[in-house]
Amino acid sequence: MDTTVLTRLVEEASSHLAGRRVRDVVSPARDLVVLRLDGPPPSCLVLCVAKALPVLCATVGSDADEFEPGQRPPGALANLKGSTLTGIDADAELPVATLSFHRVDQAGTGTERAVVVDLGRRPSLAVRDGHVARDSGSRELDWAAGHTQEGVPEFGPTSSGGVSGVDGHDASTTPTLGWRRDSAGRLHVGLPAGDRPWDETATFQTWSEAAEHAVFQLLPEIVTQRRRGELRRSIRRLLRRKKRALDKVEREISDSARAEEYRHKGQLLLTRQRDVGRGQTTVELLDYDNETVVEVDLDPAMTPARNAEVYFARARKAERRARRAPERRGELETRIGELEARLAEVDEVARDRLAELEDEFAPPERPRSHQGPGERARFRTYVVSGGWKVLVGKSNRDNDVLTHRIASPDDLWFHVRQSPGSHVVLRREGKKGEPQQQAILEAAAIAAFHSKARGSSGVSVSYAERRYVRKPRGAKPGLAVMSRENVVFVEPGLPGS
Repeated sequence: MDTTVLTRLVEEASSHLAGRRVRDVVSPARDLVVLRLDGPPPSCLVLCVAKALPVLCATVGSDADEFEPGQRPPGALANLKGSTLTGIDADAELPVATLSFHRVDQAGTGTERAVVVDLGRRPSLAVRDGHVARDSGSRELDWAAGHTQEGVPEFGPTSSGGVSGVDGHDASTTPTLGWRRDSAGRLHVGLPAGDRPWDETATFQTWSEAAEHAVFQLLPEIVTQRRRGELRRSIRRLLRRKKRALDKVEREISDSARAEEYRHKGQLLLTRQRDVGRGQTTVELLDYDNETVVEVDLDPAMTPARNAEVYFARARKAERRARRAPERRGELETRIGELEARLAEVDEVARDRLAELEDEFAPPERPRSHQGPGERARFRTYVVSGGWKVLVGKSNRDNDVLTHRIASPDDLWFHVRQSPGSHVVLRREGKKGEPQQQAILEAAAIAAFHSKARGSSGVSVSYAERRYVRKPRGAKPGLAVMSRENVVFVEPGLPGS
């Protein structure tokens, strides 16, 4: 906002509102707060910190009850109720205004409070308690950034109560408001219009009337544009995720053709174990025709027989994917088509139906935590096959707590071999049965996912009962050693992904 215009808005508001008591504070929409002031005549001070239309204005002689409550502002602003507006000052160089308030409690103690309204490139409101300083560059509380989106009710401009021109300014300057649309149809508003090429302009008796008209006649459309933009971004994000999932399914279909190759390599390893040296990462084995040489990748930490088991497991996994991939591909292609249709609908749907689309594509609520006492939110929680719960540490200290304080001796403990990663615990929680192999593999995949080896296609993961895991004396947080370990070879991933 232009500092000269802000000065005039502040002087108009101060001359008619200073000394009045705040009857209520409401927020009809995000980025908009209205202070209802006692009369006569009834008046309001309107503060709008929307990036597209930062403005401050007074409405004198209007019926304050016409402003619908909408949502309550944060406590720091709501606490202005009962205070007296003692003054409004504008910064000489910056588009910043400072509102001063005074309140006397039941004990007779007076409290000073200031609200700093920054109407520059990053509009915000900041609340200060105590002495009212004139340094108005503070941004201690940016309340607008934390609000949820609400529709803005359409209010008509109200009478300014006959506010006259401002002393000390050029009387020939006429309060003017201009607006236009860009090539994308977005509305742009200017106060004052000046010499800019606006498509439409309107003149008013006072700057407050021009600002009020901008807030209550043009801001609703600006807010609607913002809602459409946010909705488009949400749909596009979901569309990108579904397309990535489709690409993954296509890769799985391609990989499924290698099932026979994996099985053949596993069989060669079993029949040519004597040709495999200890610690090798690859080995060339002679095929059954005694002519063809087959190169086989190995995990050097495992025996040839265990490496063969890994290849058999990969073959079974490829075959499973081959069976379910076509159905999954069809589902994803259908969903992608639906999302593309919804994306085209965003710009065409009526304003009153936007809420339906917003509800459809709102971010999912976080699931309620399955954590027990002491687990709190410091651990990630998953549920694997059979209903077994898996906890994952988020930091080295959380890893220590999870392993040595939360986990029971018979819980299963997982960690990626020879790579930094989170501690992962599969909780037994008093269950008598043993976790199925699928649950163990899924827990190992979670451990691989939360490790530095996340980008690998196959990761070795060790696991053992927690009773066989200990922390060396004097070791740093997150360090643990394991005995009686078992090893599985898995692909990093999360349940349901």
